[in-house]
Amino acid sequence: MSDELMVQNDAGWGLLAQIPLRLSVEIGSVSRTLQDLLDLKQGAVIELDRPIDEPVDILANGTVIARGEVVNAGDRYGVRITEVVDAELAPTRKERRQ
Repeated sequence: MSDELMVQNDAGWGLLAQIPLRLSVEIGSVSRTLQDLLDLKQGAVIELDRPIDEPVDILANGTVIARGEVVNAGDRYGVRITEVVDAELAPTRKERRQ
């Protein structure tokens, strides 16, 4: 690769590195009817599909990029990354819900 092309690639990554991404953590999901939701009362517990000892999904703009465990980060939640997902194998949000 020529030096000129390498400089262009570095400049391109610099621009891309500034694009904002929304990171989110999914601890599980569940499907319920609208009536089930309307019947919820304060204190109700909604059981999710993920076992409590399974890692949570870390998503960037809806795509799983890593998995981890929920931790205490002072007075906030945090996530310790335990696995970085292979980009070619990462399911999208739509694929995970099927």
